[in-house]
Amino acid sequence: MALVIYSPVLLAGDIPGVPIVQPPAVHQDFQIQLSNDFFTLFSNADDFRTQQITLSAYVSANWLFVLDQSLLTVRGPQHDDPDPLGAEGRLDQLSASLAYRPYQHKDDDNIDQILLGAGLRSYGNFDGARIQNGVHRMLNNGLVDLPYVQTERTDAVVWLRGSRQYYFSYPHQQESLSNWQFGYWLDATGLQTSDGQFDATLGGYGLIKYRDVDVWYGLRGDWREGYDRDLVQRAVAEHESGASLVMGFAYGPLSLETIEGIGDNQNSFGRLVLSAHNDLTLTPNLAGPTLTYQFGLLSPEVAIQNQLRWSPEQQHNIARYSWVLDHRYGTQAITDDVSQFKISSQFVFGMETAFGGQAKQDWLQPYVMLGAGYRSEYLEGQGTLADQESEKVSSAVLVADTGVRLHLAGKDNDWRLQFQLGLTGWLPLTDKQVSFNGETATVLRADMSWVTGMNMTWRY
Repeated sequence: MALVIYSPVLLAGDIPGVPIVQPPAVHQDFQIQLSNDFFTLFSNADDFRTQQITLSAYVSANWLFVLDQSLLTVRGPQHDDPDPLGAEGRLDQLSASLAYRPYQHKDDDNIDQILLGAGLRSYGNFDGARIQNGVHRMLNNGLVDLPYVQTERTDAVVWLRGSRQYYFSYPHQQESLSNWQFGYWLDATGLQTSDGQFDATLGGYGLIKYRDVDVWYGLRGDWREGYDRDLVQRAVAEHESGASLVMGFAYGPLSLETIEGIGDNQNSFGRLVLSAHNDLTLTPNLAGPTLTYQFGLLSPEVAIQNQLRWSPEQQHNIARYSWVLDHRYGTQAITDDVSQFKISSQFVFGMETAFGGQAKQDWLQPYVMLGAGYRSEYLEGQGTLADQESEKVSSAVLVADTGVRLHLAGKDNDWRLQFQLGLTGWLPLTDKQVSFNGETATVLRADMSWVTGMNMTWRY
C-alpha cells in the first residue's frame, strides 16, 4: 500500500495522549494514527514532532484506552550540521490514558458527546533515535544525529473533550441530492499535567457526507503552555501553537487529513488513520481455501516483513490453520550516535493458528505462529565509521509470533482486509563473534519486536 500526502512542510502536532481529532461518526472501535513527514515527496523536515503514532480502542461501550508515541527533535540553526551545545537536541515522549464517556446523545449521524480522561505522560530516551535512523538507513535518507537532552520524568495528566456533530435536514430536498448531507462539527480539548503543562485544541468545521464518504474542512487553533524544562519541549510547543486550516477525508477504514498552518504558524502536518470496526454484514470466517499476503513493520528492530500464508479448506472452525512463509529485512541502529547498524535477513517457514468464533461480532482475531528458519546478520558503520563493515554470519533460528488482527474491510466470503498488532520473537541457535572497528562484537542474539501490519486475504 502506497500513500503520499502533499504538504509544503509536513510535521506532526496533535496533543499526545488524547484521542484522534476526527468527527465523532468517523470514530470506530479501534483506530491507529500514523503521522510522519515521510508521507510527502516534496519535503523532509525531520524536525519538532517528527513522528507521532496514536492508538485508541474502546474497551467497552463507554471506556476508551489511548496510547501515544512521539519523537521530538530540534536540529538547530545549522539544520544538517552539528550545532553548539544547547542549540539542538532530541527527546522521546510516551503517553497513556484511560477515558470515560459520561455523556453521549446520538440521533442518526448527529452526535453530542463528552470524554473525560486521565493517565501518564513520560519523557526520556525510549529508543527514538535508533527507530528513526533505522528507518532512514533503510530508505537511504540522511541520518539525524542529535544528543538527547537530560529530561527524564513522568507526570500525571487529566483531559476533557467535548464535541458536537450535526447534519441539517431538508424536508423538500430534491431526489438528486437525497444521498448528500451537509452539517457542522465543533470540537474542543483541554489537557493539564502535574508539571504545569497545558495543551488545548479548539476547532470548527463544515461537514459533507455522500453515502459512505465523509469530508470535513475548517479552522482549528492550538495552544501550548508550560513547556520550559528543556530546549526541545520549548521549541516543539512554540512550533505547534497557532491557527491552522484543516481538510479531512474518510471512506470505510481509511482517513486522510492535512492541517496547514496559517499566518506565523508553521505547524503543518498530514496523517493517515486506519479504523477497525465490527462489520455485522460479514460472516466471521472465510469458508474454503485462502491465500493471505501480510506486509509488516517491526520496531524497535526496524525491519520490513513480507509474509505469505496458505490455509486449506476449513469451514466454520473456531481455529484456522495456515502454512507460513516469512521473510524479514532489518536495519537496526545499535548506538544513539548512529555510527553502527546491524543489518539482518531472516527466512522462516512455520504454521499459524488464528482463532475466531461463530458469531458475527467476531471482528477481532487472535493468532499464534511458530516457525523455524535461517537468519544472517552483519555490522555496518555510518558517519565516521562509514568504511567499516564486519563479516556476515548466520544461524538456524526459531521464531514465535502472537497478537491480534482487526477487521478493516471486506466482502462476505470473498476477501478481507485486516490490521495487525503483535509481538515477534526470534532465537538464533548459536551466537557468533564478529570483528568491527578493531573490536569484537557478539551478534545473532535472541530479541523481540512489535509488529504492525496489513493483511489481505482472498478466498479462491
